[in-house]
Amino acid sequence: MALALATSGLTKEAAVLAPYKTNNCCLPPEYAMGVTITIRADGKLILKLCEGYATDSPGCINRRVKVSETVLEAIRAAATVSGPAEGRTVKTPDFPVGDGAR
Repeated sequence: MALALATSGLTKEAAVLAPYKTNNCCLPPEYAMGVTITIRADGKLILKLCEGYATDSPGCINRRVKVSETVLEAIRAAATVSGPAEGRTVKTPDFPVGDGAR
C-alpha cells in the first residue's frame, strides 16, 4: 500500500516535440556555456543553462514553464517543417575559434 501511494504521484512525461542544444565547445571553463531547450508535446518547456563544463547543479540553472496553446501550435508547425518532430536535426558546422582561421 505504501509503495502504491509513493509511486502514484509519478507521472510519465509527454513526448519531446522539439529538442535544441548548443554550446561553445572548446573554450576554457571560465568562458564555456551550454544551453539545452526541450519542448514537450504537452507544452512544457525546460530550459537548462550550464556554465563551464558543468552538466548538473550547482553549475546549471533549470527553468520549467508551460507555453500557451498558441505558442505550442507555432512550435509544432515549425518543428514539422524543420524536422525535429521526426528526429531530423541539423548539426551546425564547426568553425575555428581563435587563431585557427588564419
